[in-house]
Amino acid sequence: MANKRKVNEQSVAQLQYELDQTKKDRAAYRADNDALRSENIMLIEILKDLTENKSYWSEEALQSGFLFRLNNILSQIKQQGN
Repeated sequence: MANKRKVNEQSVAQLQYELDQTKKDRAAYRADNDALRSENIMLIEILKDLTENKSYWSEEALQSGFLFRLNNILSQIKQQGN
């Protein structure tokens, strides 16, 4: 009986260790996710500023459709985020 109890205590300790590791991993993944979300928001804001202010662009860039393509990319990024 004492031997069985010792095995169960070891199993519980192992499960507790795995649970603690899983919690740490989850916290790290959430932190990474939050960082990526923040970077994504910053990139969207920069892209939005670049596409709204046409003074950044040369006539050649405006006529070539480059700005139009950037607007399409911005729209697609926003749709994927929703």
